Amino acid sequence: MTTTMMIDIAFCGLFALGFLYCLVAERRLARLHQDRQDVDVLLASLHESTEKGREQIKVLDGHIKSLEKAWEDILNKGDVLRGDLHYCHDRGESLLHDLDTKIKELKAVKRSSHVSHADAQKGVSLLNPKMVASHDDEHYERLAG
Repeated sequence: MTTTMMIDIAFCGLFALGFLYCLVAERRLARLHQDRQDVDVLLASLHESTEKGREQIKVLDGHIKSLEKAWEDILNKGDVLRGDLHYCHDRGESLLHDLDTKIKELKAVKRSSHVSHADAQKGVSLLNPKMVASHDDEHYERLAG
């Protein structure tokens, strides 16, 4: 073998190795390109999910603010109702005290007063003159009868 042939074989070998290296590099590049596309799809999906998450957070913030306002309204109404309840309780106690006083006064008047039948009829006649008149008519009819 001559030196030229050996050089030719060496160049052919180097050419073959370079060709194989190019094939491997092309496959790696294709895989990297596919991985890059997958990453782009994942990033787009992540971006979309992030936007949806932000929208949901805004909606939840609105709900939270509504609930906080409703809670404040409930507390305010509770305070008003508590005040009304205390007022009604105090007013009820006052009315019970007044009623108890009136009952005691009426019992005292009942014990101290002895009303005759004629005085009672006079009192009834002042309240309802018809009733006394009809009662008197019956009384006279019995006497006449």
